[in-house]
Amino acid sequence: MNTHRSRKLDDYTKLLIALFVTPAPFEIAIGVVKREQYDFRRLAIILGTLIVLAGVLGVLRRRTWWYPQIIVGYYVLLVGVVLSALGVTAVIWDDEIRAMTGWSGTVEIIVTALSPSLGVLLVASGVYLVRERRRRAVAELDNPLPDRTSKTRIVAVNKRTSAVWTTDDTTHQRGRNTLVTISQGFLSVDDLHYIAWYTPQADCEFYVDLFDDDALELLATGDSAERRTNYMRHGRHIRHLITKLSDRLDDLETGLLVRVVLDVEKGAIYHYNLPGLGFLIGVTLDQRKVDPTDWKLSDLANAILRAHGKNEDDDFYRLCPHCGRTNRGHPVGPTGPVDTLNVVPMPRRDVG
Repeated sequence: MNTHRSRKLDDYTKLLIALFVTPAPFEIAIGVVKREQYDFRRLAIILGTLIVLAGVLGVLRRRTWWYPQIIVGYYVLLVGVVLSALGVTAVIWDDEIRAMTGWSGTVEIIVTALSPSLGVLLVASGVYLVRERRRRAVAELDNPLPDRTSKTRIVAVNKRTSAVWTTDDTTHQRGRNTLVTISQGFLSVDDLHYIAWYTPQADCEFYVDLFDDDALELLATGDSAERRTNYMRHGRHIRHLITKLSDRLDDLETGLLVRVVLDVEKGAIYHYNLPGLGFLIGVTLDQRKVDPTDWKLSDLANAILRAHGKNEDDDFYRLCPHCGRTNRGHPVGPTGPVDTLNVVPMPRRDVG
């Protein structure tokens, strides 16, 4: 089993710390400059305001609106509205405002001339910041992940320790357990270690993995919960990047990207697109099993198509380099005897 380790502070926690720490230097400076006893009513007002703001941020932290850029946008928007209202009020009720504030004629002219225009400019800037951040969050699928992403059920699959996570969203609940069972049947400590299924909107429906099995303790290093959360997040980003790349290649008239293999130094990450249904993310942590795992995922992709009553997709099938047949009904799977694997062994190079 992998042990938990301390995690870094998330952006929300950092923002809260900054909210409460930032006013401190200004309050200290005011006390030093004025050389008067500090008015603790100021402290009460500041703390009360920050506590309310922290509560609002706590409510919004699971939505796309809480990002720092959007918070700045709302702040600029609010200041713009107040400034515009001040300018309009000073123009309409100029005598009353002059009597209350004691403004000179020059100050009154400056306020009434600049406040409405600057206020409207700030409102427009705030709207732009909020709109752009939300647009980018949707485009990059950078929304906060669902709750409980790392809280899994541990079950035994083929005498191995498997973790299962399913979303609380009931939109696509029908048939989810069937897909989970199908996916678990493809897991193996020898090759395919992680499988996640996403909706067309890039929301993760479930994932299954073997990261907590003792056989992977040298491959799935670190905190398993953090690894699962990272894979879920990266799956959405991979989908976003592949969609952009597919659009860029549209002028070649070769169709959509249906399968992408990100071959890294330690295994590979796979993306299989099932149009109209969603997409698969698969992971192997063993560099020696990159091709056999791809073979296996092609079978899984077609198994999901069959479960939905659809025809199998020939784009997902692979040719065996030994016999020339595809893995549609191939007599030997990707983990059979060495001389029948769907991988041609490379000759060893002489050392020196």
